[in-house]
Amino acid sequence: MTKTKIELLWDDELLQAAKRPLGRDGLRLTRIESISNIDIYAGIDDADRVVLAISVKKRPPAISLDSRTFDHFRQQRADGSWLLVLRLRGKGLEPVFGRLCQDLVDSTISVIAEDELLGIFQARLQLWQKLFLGSNDGLLEVHQIKGLLAELLILGKILQRGLRDAAEIVAGWVGPRGADQDFIYGSGSIEVKASAIGRRSVSISSLEQLDCVTPLALVVIALETSSPSTTGAFSLNSLVNLLESQIVYSAPALLTLRERLLEAGYVEHPYYDENWFNPVSTQIFDVGENFPRLTKKTVPPELTQAKYELDITYLAAFRRNELPQ
Repeated sequence: MTKTKIELLWDDELLQAAKRPLGRDGLRLTRIESISNIDIYAGIDDADRVVLAISVKKRPPAISLDSRTFDHFRQQRADGSWLLVLRLRGKGLEPVFGRLCQDLVDSTISVIAEDELLGIFQARLQLWQKLFLGSNDGLLEVHQIKGLLAELLILGKILQRGLRDAAEIVAGWVGPRGADQDFIYGSGSIEVKASAIGRRSVSISSLEQLDCVTPLALVVIALETSSPSTTGAFSLNSLVNLLESQIVYSAPALLTLRERLLEAGYVEHPYYDENWFNPVSTQIFDVGENFPRLTKKTVPPELTQAKYELDITYLAAFRRNELPQ
């Protein structure tokens, strides 16, 4: 996998440090070339830990950060300006950290004001904390990979139809943001479920998931473990690359896609080339008035939360051939 610009700078700085070690509490920084007016640096500290540093004129505010993976600090420079430094605590996660930092740099290209820059920095840190909250390596588990893969397959189908602008289509993918349905548009919503071949049921995680004021479709995609040589098979990395190539002409769509992927817990990594899946079947169901489901309107008021299994073998009457418009 190709290294980011930041990773290449880190590699060069580590080579320089081997020849000329840094003093205690020192930093070795190299400005990252970009079209932004903001000075952002890749670097290392005296313990050869990689860092990302942003230069600002005013003392940056303290940022609440609770992570075992990375930390941050502020440092005043000789000219009176300040560095806001984010540092990877341990070794081995440089590929993930590098792509996170590159994403941050790419998101600042059009930024001029320092306050906006700091806002982006803080928002990214909150997302990064979420990435590492459930694991030490920030990588998705296999069942999470399958769920995300299913949503991206549907995103690809919606893009292929071309009934909306690419930016609008990607913005409608709101599952990673915790919305009740995975895709929400003015004309209707779509909830996507990944399933194993032969599995009779899918899990419905809340009373709200199949409750929608606009037309709602439930999509169940059966995925089987596969190999890169299987026709139609995807890894998470390969599918993301395909989607990005389809919307590369739209900068807003591409930026939103990358934000949603980050919110979903995905950062490009060789690990995501290890698991390949073949979408064997796709079933689409109309979730209308007579569809079997639990909602807040259909359960006693004392029941405020529910998670249940829906047997899809009984849903033939609700099948439809295409995704909603």
